[in-house]
Amino acid sequence: MGEIFELITEAAEEGEGQGCRLGLRIKVGRYEAVCPLTQQCHSYRAFEIEMEKVRKALEEVSVRAKTMFEKSGSEETFGIKPHMSPHEIWTVLSGIAPEDVL
Repeated sequence: MGEIFELITEAAEEGEGQGCRLGLRIKVGRYEAVCPLTQQCHSYRAFEIEMEKVRKALEEVSVRAKTMFEKSGSEETFGIKPHMSPHEIWTVLSGIAPEDVL
């Protein structure tokens, strides 16, 4: 997959030390861009706070994904599992009596 995160360093503004922020590398075809994910930080502590915000946002997305998969797993799947071969899936589907269920 390659590295998707990058530390973006930024030149110091007058009266401030060097800053940095977390960036996300996005690749589309031959094109690539690094997009900032956090605010500019002028201390490691400020960077830690921004990283915690990113972790929390990722955890929220993870919870939503888990809920989605749990919901989809509770619906009727006719005994079909993701790891099954096409032949196994066909065997299961052809054994279902009322065709209007499909």
